[in-house]
Amino acid sequence: MKRTAIRERRGGGEIDVRDQVLGVMILGIALLACGGGLSKDLEEPEIEQASLVFGHLDMEEAPTGVDVVTFERVAPRTDENFYNFRVDDGTFYAEYIPPGSYVLDGFSSSGGMFSQPTRYVVPRQDNPIRLSIPGPGVYYVGTWKYIEVETGFFEANKFDITPVGTPTQKQLIQVILPHAEGTNWHEPLTRYAATLP
Repeated sequence: MKRTAIRERRGGGEIDVRDQVLGVMILGIALLACGGGLSKDLEEPEIEQASLVFGHLDMEEAPTGVDVVTFERVAPRTDENFYNFRVDDGTFYAEYIPPGSYVLDGFSSSGGMFSQPTRYVVPRQDNPIRLSIPGPGVYYVGTWKYIEVETGFFEANKFDITPVGTPTQKQLIQVILPHAEGTNWHEPLTRYAATLP
């Protein structure tokens, strides 16, 4: 069964300049609030039970890259249920995730000179990326690939995300380790990588 989601765009695929400016401002505020996209470097978590969660999203076939990946905590619910992940060339990671059950909410591109800001929303129903964190540790949520899904002329753009084998967990850890230098995460990540084939 295909898991699809729509690429958020207003007015049948067109966004006017006001919407672009508003989109950039909202994305900027979200990035400032949660640290995703501002820096690739890990920080010391502010909570005792924090976990580091990582994965990869291959956007080679997508019309944009990815700057932020967002997960939603579905249980237990609190005042803060959305967590932005840092991204380094498709490898996404966050070091401040508390225990709970999570689902991928979506991912975003801030756009560029020739592209507009885009938010890719992944519906909760049939969502392929789910995670349960019982306690602090290092958790891998998989390596995924964006695939464009053909639609009719008047249908909204759709996409699927499917699991792939590369890059491997070990390769992703090698991307994250330089960003963990000088933090308490460097040693757990190194130990985790040593357990992998």
